[in-house]
Amino acid sequence: MDLGLSIFLSSYFLGIILLFIFTKDRWNWKKIVIKSVVIILVISLVSGLAIFVVYKISNTPRKMNEFMGISLKDTKDDILFLKGEPSVIEEEGRIWIYEEEDFYIAYEEDKIRLIFSHSRYASILGIKTFLASKKVIRRFGPPSTKSISKNKTSHIYSYKKYNIVLLLEKDRVKWLGIYNPEFGPINFSDL
Repeated sequence: MDLGLSIFLSSYFLGIILLFIFTKDRWNWKKIVIKSVVIILVISLVSGLAIFVVYKISNTPRKMNEFMGISLKDTKDDILFLKGEPSVIEEEGRIWIYEEEDFYIAYEEDKIRLIFSHSRYASILGIKTFLASKKVIRRFGPPSTKSISKNKTSHIYSYKKYNIVLLLEKDRVKWLGIYNPEFGPINFSDL
């Protein structure tokens, strides 16, 4: 605490004490203190309730139609304008890979089928890479579709209600993204 703050606080408390001494016979201090405490408690309760409601509303899962700044409705021209040329194009233009931002886009019938990322900075509704599957299920519930790799080491969880898809390895989220439900859930045969 610096000297200026110390002087201010001591003057403030000294002023309250002097005010009490000079007005104790004219003012009902008990009533003033009780009203002040009640007002502070009411303001605190209302503020706490408002913060709780905003927190609950903002953390409620919702349908995702955009990820990594790209909407499921964007065309290839829109994406070229937003993100530039992809680093790599595979499978006759069906998969666009952006290596710098660690994500890729899969197309089907010239529409976006999947936007997927393994970046440690990517996040969807509070889910990030390396998060345990228990936390994912606690957040979203059981997946609407679950695909298991041939060697049983990886799972793909698709949540149709939220358009979210997660690839898990060793019980941790390795890739996450959104998919277009128009083409159905994501399976290992799609990747």
